[in-house]
Amino acid sequence: MTNNKGGRPKKCFGLKNKELENCIKENVKNKSILLKLTQNELEKLNKIYEKNGKELGLNKSNFYLKILFNYDFNKILKQKNIYEIIKEINKIGININQITKKINQLNYIDNDIKNDIQEIKKLLEVIYNKIENLN
Repeated sequence: MTNNKGGRPKKCFGLKNKELENCIKENVKNKSILLKLTQNELEKLNKIYEKNGKELGLNKSNFYLKILFNYDFNKILKQKNIYEIIKEINKIGININQITKKINQLNYIDNDIKNDIQEIKKLLEVIYNKIENLN
């Protein structure tokens, strides 16, 4: 919808009587929310509007709605999941370091175990780097 200053919502043109009345009731924007921002956030939002919203011919309300409803929340969820995976990998790394420390304290020298631990550390580093590259 483009700028529509008052009157019937554009979707309702051509309808009559009860259909027109129902269409207007369904499409009139008469609800609002309060959004609190810092001065910096407000300035940033206004710059985005000045740069893009006016060019698209949208008023601020419609522009912000487009941003809100077209935002990719899956991206945020994906980043959150990646963060959780990184935390788990870090815990595994800590556990491996504790095992290594205990083996060294007990003077239990088995080259196969040491090689396996080094290989696990390398693999964890590879996984960690791949996850970092996803961000």
